[in-house]
Amino acid sequence: MSLDPVIAIQKILVSFLMGFLIGLERERRGAKRFMIAGVRTFPLVSVSGTVVYIISEEIGNYMLIIIGLLFSIVLAILIAYIHYSMGVPGLTTSTIAFSTFLVGILVGMEQIAVAAVITVVTVLLGLERSFFKSIAENISQSELVEALEFIVIALIIYPLLPSGKIYGLIDLQWYVYIIIVISILSFMSFIAMRVLGVRGGSIISALLGGLVNSEATTLSLATRLGADPSLKRTLIAGVLVTNTTMLLRNVIIAMFSIRGVNEYIGHYFGIILPTIVTSLVISCYYVTKTMGEKARAIRIEIESPLGLKNAIKFSLIFLVLYVLTALVVNKFREATYVLAIGGVVSGAAVVSSMALMSASGLLDLKTAVIVSSLATILSYVDKIFYVNPAGRELIKAVSKTVLIGIAPSLIVLIYYAFIL
Repeated sequence: MSLDPVIAIQKILVSFLMGFLIGLERERRGAKRFMIAGVRTFPLVSVSGTVVYIISEEIGNYMLIIIGLLFSIVLAILIAYIHYSMGVPGLTTSTIAFSTFLVGILVGMEQIAVAAVITVVTVLLGLERSFFKSIAENISQSELVEALEFIVIALIIYPLLPSGKIYGLIDLQWYVYIIIVISILSFMSFIAMRVLGVRGGSIISALLGGLVNSEATTLSLATRLGADPSLKRTLIAGVLVTNTTMLLRNVIIAMFSIRGVNEYIGHYFGIILPTIVTSLVISCYYVTKTMGEKARAIRIEIESPLGLKNAIKFSLIFLVLYVLTALVVNKFREATYVLAIGGVVSGAAVVSSMALMSASGLLDLKTAVIVSSLATILSYVDKIFYVNPAGRELIKAVSKTVLIGIAPSLIVLIYYAFIL
């Protein structure tokens, strides 16, 4: 096959850009220490990988790629040796050199998306070691084991599950898939809370906690901040921020449930958006009011979302709500609105179930949106009960702001249900 010069040049330029980004990070890193390969070396390595693949494809002999891989391995070993001889610890730069060559080959294969992901991951892993050290120091051994168990479930067990509905009720693959999505989102937020929580303050903890478990976060905030009357505004802001991220989390879960964006997502998001905006405005007001007052950074105690106990508990709740939803929709369609009560237990499960049933045509769009919105409103309002440890006065203050926060979405929902 004849070589198209334009396509070849495009590949080389893309490869150069990715190698340049990797080299830029290494250059910045090396400016503080000792640098042997940087903003010139890495683009050359990535471009070499691309050119090697282009030539191999042109001549129909891929032995050149093997030679190129061997050369990149030798280069990585050489960089490691030079670092060792200069007393510079670590194998990061040498490993990145090999990864950069692979990026070049992938670009040559026109696997641009894969190459871009590897580039982003490589640059992130090349960041300050202290950042990743902080993560390692804040994760216990048991939590690490739980994460490994989860990886086994997600990457080994999940692909082996049978597709299709069991007894016409539940698609086991979809069910486990949703649990995996929610667990990953929660665990990433959980790690961020551990790393940033105390340093970032109560509001940052509340922001991330809403993605993990909004109820547990609210309870922890009430327990730790409620004892001090001077932190009243911080508590109110924390509860509102937690609720806001919980709302956004539900939208993300709904999109993953149907693996895309459709009319249901648009209507559901349109109903809860006013409350998201209102909550943010009110919480910003209270955060501003706390400036100059006594502040306290706390560490919110939430169990790992990948823990076996929590995973089983959530899985059972999710399963019961989903099967109940499927039964009601199939057998007692007129009672579908009652399912919104499930929002008190798990708004995410109700929203996810409604999204799938709406997308599959088992439930009409309007009913699915109304049930999801009602369940979400209940999930938002139930925080009033979780601030009980803060005392009667703070319960009243939090209740007032929570009800004000949910009012706009409630009005939109009434309009959507009875007028549209």
